Amino acid sequence: MGDRSGERYGWLGGWGGTFLWVLILAVVWLARGRMAAGITGLALTGLALGAILSTAPWRRPGVPYWKLMLPLYGLLAVAVVWALWSFDALRHPDFSLWTLLPLTAALTPLGTIGRRRWTDGDVPTPGA
Repeated sequence: MGDRSGERYGWLGGWGGTFLWVLILAVVWLARGRMAAGITGLALTGLALGAILSTAPWRRPGVPYWKLMLPLYGLLAVAVVWALWSFDALRHPDFSLWTLLPLTAALTPLGTIGRRRWTDGDVPTPGA
């Protein structure tokens, strides 16, 4: 990976970890015979993996991170809806949409690094 491999691993590992719970839950659903939920979860995990790789900032060095993160956050929102559906949470008497409010903290990177671009981290070469 060469230069800035830590940043690359951070992008891949961070977003991969963000969707790891979907893969684990999909496998659990498959093991329990809940095929629709399991297969849908596997498909969602595959979409997330494809999006993580295709929106990698080193592939689009001039694009602000917030634009690269939007599709991933969209898939994360779909994953939350998928989890609510797979658990049939909306029918549970104790469920409230307010339960999801803490998830808004996951949007912090949009504000903290959202304007950054991959090229912002390039080290100028001496004499250039």
